[in-house]
Amino acid sequence: MAKITCAISGIKIILPEFSKLNVSSQGGYIHPIFAANKKQLLATYKLYAKGECSNKESYLLFLALLNLSGKVTWRVPVTLEWNSVRGQSYIANTINRLVASLEQTAIIEHPKFKQPRFVVNVDNSSLDNIHNWVRAWRDNIEEFKNKQASLTDHAKLMAVQNKLTYLVLSDKQAPQYVTLIADWAAMASNFPADRVEEWKKAIRYCFNPKKIFNVDSTTLKEIKEHCETNLELDSLHYSEVMDCLKEGINNQINILGSSLLDLDAQLSMSMSTSSLEKAAAAKKSIEANDKLVNDVIASAPAEEPKQINYATKGEYLKAKIAYNLSKRS
Repeated sequence: MAKITCAISGIKIILPEFSKLNVSSQGGYIHPIFAANKKQLLATYKLYAKGECSNKESYLLFLALLNLSGKVTWRVPVTLEWNSVRGQSYIANTINRLVASLEQTAIIEHPKFKQPRFVVNVDNSSLDNIHNWVRAWRDNIEEFKNKQASLTDHAKLMAVQNKLTYLVLSDKQAPQYVTLIADWAAMASNFPADRVEEWKKAIRYCFNPKKIFNVDSTTLKEIKEHCETNLELDSLHYSEVMDCLKEGINNQINILGSSLLDLDAQLSMSMSTSSLEKAAAAKKSIEANDKLVNDVIASAPAEEPKQINYATKGEYLKAKIAYNLSKRS
């Protein structure tokens, strides 16, 4: 009988013909299982999962699935002791993760997604590191998914930002205006996952005198502090968010019969005090800061400042704030 050594598995294939023929692994011949397609191999894997495969069949199936990835180059036959307890344990602990990796990889059809390649050579033919290869494929899948999710989020943010920019620049108070402000603030500043809907609702209610009083003023303070930390302070949309919050606070206080002009004073009040105490505290804070506000307005430039005319961004922002205050006074 002829003996042919598989170039991948190292297993000898016995043929009844040509009794004196002996072909080594260097001949490049491989076991027929490596010609099986994905559907056939997965069907065989189900038999393996039911315990219906011999040690040799389990070993060949494992290598065939590894070869199915298309990311392994076989320079020498594998030397894993497949018929030993250790060898079968190694296969059992790795094959299910290998199949999961193959299935997840097949789902991703993006042309730029590429899995890393590995080479079986003399130094690693025992496949002791195969679990690291499978982990590398799995980690690569997760990294790609996260990147795609990030790109999707960025695309959504830009879509909202472009719509909001149009409404702001065209001075159109469309019905979706407040919703866009809320959506943009949530995405651009990355609202806490457990507060997203609550905070977006609070912003949407800012222009509704009937609903805004259902929002705790401490919530508006939290939103303000979060946006100040995570948004560009000189962006057009940052100003829109702050103006929206200010409108909400004014609507809250107007119900109490008072008027708030200072946003910081408005947001510093706690709902634990009575309504009259809130109004009194706001009024006192406003009066104490009147002089400071007047000094800022007095320093305002006659024309709207441009950043190119200032040495630092801080000086530019101070001038812009003073200019805006002077126009509103």
